[in-house]
Amino acid sequence: MIAASGPLALQAAAVADTVALALPPTAGVDDVLRAIDIVRSTGADPAFALQLSGVGGRLVPHLERQGITVEQLPGAVAVLDGDVDAMVAALLELRDRTGISMFPVSSAHAEAFAPVLAALR
Repeated sequence: MIAASGPLALQAAAVADTVALALPPTAGVDDVLRAIDIVRSTGADPAFALQLSGVGGRLVPHLERQGITVEQLPGAVAVLDGDVDAMVAALLELRDRTGISMFPVSSAHAEAFAPVLAALR
């Protein structure tokens, strides 16, 4: 697994089996698709991962310490909000639209994400 965000890093990451998209917390689906297109433009077809920046209305601690709120990130695909069904639907839609198959979750969100994981199984 190689994490990458910029165009050159994304191209270089294409040698990996899995590319973790290190995108800003504001990234929307179009940003994700652009990053995936850059990797695939090399002829590679790796798996993709996108770490969740928020679950259930709470952001990862380093974003909260910066004073960023969920409300400031409308359209951010790595921020899951709403009830369990809404979060499951958001992940499934993102997977279907982008092919991302791995969504690492911060340990700070383990408890909030557990029912989402259970619903996905």
